[in-house]
Amino acid sequence: PRRITLHQQVARVLEEVYQIRLHEHAAELAEHFSYSSEVSDLTKAVEYGEMAAQRATDVFDYGEAARLLQQALKVQEVLNNNDKFKQCDLLTSLGRALVGALELQHAIDIEFPQALALADEISDRKRAAMICTWACQTIWVKGLSARGSNEMLEWAKKADHYAEPGTIERGWADCYLGYVRGVWSNEAEALPRLRHAMEVARSFGEWELLARAGIGWVVVGVLPWSDIKEILQVAEDLVRAKNNSDAWWYSFNGFLCCGSRDKAEEACKSIMQLAANTGYVRHIEASHRAEYALTFLDGRLEEAVELLERDLAWRQEVGLPISFREGFGFALNALHLLYGIRNAPDTIVRRTVLEDWNAPQYRRSPRLPARLGQVDEANKRLDSMLKERPNITSTDDMTQAWLDGQNLEGAVLVKHHQAAELLLRRFASNTLVIGYVDCISRYLGAAASLLGRYHEAREHYNEAIRVCTEMRYRPELALSKLQFAELLLDHYPDEKAEALEHLDFAIKEFREMKMQPSLERALRRKDILKA
Repeated sequence: PRRITLHQQVARVLEEVYQIRLHEHAAELAEHFSYSSEVSDLTKAVEYGEMAAQRATDVFDYGEAARLLQQALKVQEVLNNNDKFKQCDLLTSLGRALVGALELQHAIDIEFPQALALADEISDRKRAAMICTWACQTIWVKGLSARGSNEMLEWAKKADHYAEPGTIERGWADCYLGYVRGVWSNEAEALPRLRHAMEVARSFGEWELLARAGIGWVVVGVLPWSDIKEILQVAEDLVRAKNNSDAWWYSFNGFLCCGSRDKAEEACKSIMQLAANTGYVRHIEASHRAEYALTFLDGRLEEAVELLERDLAWRQEVGLPISFREGFGFALNALHLLYGIRNAPDTIVRRTVLEDWNAPQYRRSPRLPARLGQVDEANKRLDSMLKERPNITSTDDMTQAWLDGQNLEGAVLVKHHQAAELLLRRFASNTLVIGYVDCISRYLGAAASLLGRYHEAREHYNEAIRVCTEMRYRPELALSKLQFAELLLDHYPDEKAEALEHLDFAIKEFREMKMQPSLERALRRKDILKA
């Protein structure tokens, strides 16, 4: 009893002395008041616990926030075990703190289901919808493959069930269900939901929702004929998200699609600055991704691979999954351009990149088997694609441009004429500059050349050279120059001098970037290196 009295006295003195700075001492106040048996003191213990947890969250100390909320839950059980509203809110806050601390599955398996059960008990649809939204956000953090999982779909369906029309919860439900439907190739449902989510976000001034829906739209909604103005608007919206490295990464991708290298760089630099300022693990992971993306664009390919190796070592150190997830397209291209993916050293980087290509949304892509020389497998995937997409040249087919860029490259590599022809027609009104990591115009030039439409190929290659020069996209510029030179040498003999200029430029760049397969190809065209 004397000890309890002392705790009460300390707590009240702290309140009096620090009355204008209570938030700075909230954790101590919560601790002292929690030893009391009086209702008013226990109420304060819970309130100060929540205040301290919010303070810890504000400085990215999510582990401390989780500890404080677990303590507040225990106090609340003693104070009033029948207050389902308060228990629901504390469980939800605890789940969110655990997400920040990267204890993701614990939040998914324990806190959010318990909170949802309480929201059902009190018939609070608003709380229930937001709990489902937080569960979806937790699965999002788990990585790219998890975002298209059955687990994500089930929580998104629950959010859709509880969300009322005209509410912010409706926007979140549409955001996540739209995203997962898009990953599952149901773009006809996905895009209207994602657009509605962005409309709701703008009407409520909810920037986090706008960022998450915008990310989904960049992944699902960028089509060959997309309006560049709309892509730029979404990219600008993503940039405005506060301290959101995930949103800034996708704004980088949106700006690349539109040919805005300067804005793309700004987004990457903002990510790296945020990571430096906060030291938070998720921001650091995004900063690594941004750094090697810019390194790749500049043609410093060996350095990009070294950055990837360091990133993998760091992930092991901090306990993140050994996977590149969102940024692995640059990783695959760096290895392919340096060595040819078949001949790349059998390092953890190569193994991890290839493992990432087992994500569900890439298993049907012909790109990797075509680059590995697995012609039959690439042809099988292209045949299957054409069978599944009878309206491939129609705007009713809403397959993402970056996926069809991969299909187009695969078709050219294995000389699948039918797929090349249909995809060339699909990109007839192409407005995109870059499709994630690839120059679309270069692929279009290669496809037209394969089909014997050499004048059309010239136009595409000239466009690719223009775009990559403006974008300062060094590897793609050199590749575009090489392929244009080959076209001129093979089909426009009167323009041999120009062809050799392009070839010399490409050879010099390939040497400096150490792009050995492309260098050997270019040297053979000058009869310097015999086949």
